[in-house]
Amino acid sequence: MSRKEIQRAYADVVSADLSNAAGFTSSAITVNQVDGLFAVVEWSGGTGVTGTLIVQARVGEPLVDSNDKISSWISLDFGSPITISGASGSHVIEIITTKFTQYRFAYTYTAGSAGSLDIRHTAKTVGA
Repeated sequence: MSRKEIQRAYADVVSADLSNAAGFTSSAITVNQVDGLFAVVEWSGGTGVTGTLIVQARVGEPLVDSNDKISSWISLDFGSPITISGASGSHVIEIITTKFTQYRFAYTYTAGSAGSLDIRHTAKTVGA
C-alpha cells in the first residue's frame, strides 16, 4: 500500500489595516510545484467595517520568463464574494488543486473604521 507524504511548502501571514479607504493588495506569492493552498482570514476591532476580499492568480515565471509570458492577474471565483463585515469574523479559503504559479490577496474597502485583518496562509506538496 502506498502512502502520501505531505510536506509544508511554507506558511506566512498577510496583515492589513481595514480602515484604509484605498484597500490593499498583498505581494505576489509564488506557488510553483505545490498541490494545495489554505488560508484562514480573521478580522477584529473594526467599527462598521464592510469590504470584500479577493484572491487573484496568474501564470508565468516572473523571474525566468520575459514579461510577455506572464498573464494578467485574474480574480478567482468562489461562487460568492468573500465579504468582510462586522466588528470581527473569519473565513476559510481552500484551494485543493493549483494550476497557477502566483497568487495574492486584495481587499476592497467599502466602509468602516479601525480594525485589522490577518490572513494566515500555507501551501502543501503531496508526494507519492
